[in-house]
Amino acid sequence: MERRKWEELNRDCLVNILGRLGIEELVFDIPFVCKSWYKTSLDPECWKSLNFYEVSFIDNFSFLGKSFKKKYIDHYKVGNFMVDRFVEFVVNRSRGSATSVALPEYSTTNKTLEYIVDGCPKLRMLNVPMSLNDLGSKLVEWKHLECLTIVGYGISQTEVIKQISLNCKNLKALFIGTQINKEDALALGTMPKLNYLGLRGCLIYHEDLLLVLKGCVKLEFLDLGNCTSIGSPRLWGDITTDLANDSEVLNLVSSIKSVVFKGRGVEEALKQYCIDGTSYLMGYLPLRIALN
Repeated sequence: MERRKWEELNRDCLVNILGRLGIEELVFDIPFVCKSWYKTSLDPECWKSLNFYEVSFIDNFSFLGKSFKKKYIDHYKVGNFMVDRFVEFVVNRSRGSATSVALPEYSTTNKTLEYIVDGCPKLRMLNVPMSLNDLGSKLVEWKHLECLTIVGYGISQTEVIKQISLNCKNLKALFIGTQINKEDALALGTMPKLNYLGLRGCLIYHEDLLLVLKGCVKLEFLDLGNCTSIGSPRLWGDITTDLANDSEVLNLVSSIKSVVFKGRGVEEALKQYCIDGTSYLMGYLPLRIALN
C-alpha cells in the first residue's frame, strides 16, 4: 500500500494540527520541513494562541544546546535578537487573529504590550506580568477579553482592577496575586459575570473578602490557596483568619462548584475551562502553585 506523503496532507487538517503547536515549533521546525508546510505555517489560524511564557529567552548553558536567541539568529540570519521585536514578528504572523496571549514574565516591557494592543484586537485571554504599569490604560482596547491573569505577587494593582471593572464587561475569569484593599474589593464586587476567580497568595482583610464574595455571585471556581486573610483593621489588627474554617466565608462559597483553600485542587480545573482549546487557568502554571 502506498504511503501518503506528509506534504500532501489536506491544508485545513494541517492548519488544525499546526495551530496546536507552540511558538518554537512554528518558528524553528515547521517552516523548514517543506514548501507546502512553510506556506501553511503562514496561515494566521496557526497563530491564534501565542504562549510566549513557554519560550525561554534567557541564554542557556552550552551543554543544553543553543539558546533560543542563538537559534533565532542562526535560522533567520539576523544580527541580534530583541524580545520586543520577536513578539512583534509573531503577532504580525497572526494578522489580528490571536485570541490568547501569554507574555513572558521577565522580558516583557510596555512596548511589548503596545504590540499586543495593536495586533490582537480579538483577544479573549491575556496573561501578563505584574510589572507592566501601562496595563490599566490598555484594557479598554480589549472589548472581548474573557480571561485575565496577572503573574507575580505583592505589587498593588488598584488601578488595573478599577479599569477591569469599568472596561472588561465580558470578563469571566480573573487571576491575580497581590494585596487586595477596600477599593479593590469594591471593584471586584461589581464583576457579577465572573465565573472563575483566583486570589492565590493574596493578602486581604476578612471584611473585604466578604465584599468580594457577596458581589461575585456567579462563581463556579474560586482559589483562595495561600491567601492570607486578616481581621478587621479596626477591630482585630493583624490576626490571621483560617478561611477553610471560617463560617461566614463557608456560607458564601457553599454554592460554588470548586473552591480551593490550599494545595493542588486547581489541577483538575485546568482540564475543564477552555477558550479555543486553551485553558482559562493557563495562568496558574506561571503562578507557581504551592503544592502543600
